[in-house]
Amino acid sequence: LFVAGAALMAAARSVAAVIAGRVLVGLGIGVASVVVPVYIAEAAPPRLRATLVTVNVLMITTGQFCAYLADYGFTYVEGTWRWMLGVA
Repeated sequence: LFVAGAALMAAARSVAAVIAGRVLVGLGIGVASVVVPVYIAEAAPPRLRATLVTVNVLMITTGQFCAYLADYGFTYVEGTWRWMLGVA
């Protein structure tokens, strides 16, 4: 879902294509945000659960920061809005 949505947004020539790509990426994020914490809670030993949840949140925050950096890098590219939504 993530890759398909990102590709659709990067190649979008209309607002409808961007919205469709955002819907796909949003579905992927929604599924991941539900499945990953449950998997961590079920698979991790009790003494490591808090550490693993913290690392999960840290990686999500790091990914958001990298997306902001990628968006900044694309501010000088023609067709900026498509690349910002597709790559970041």
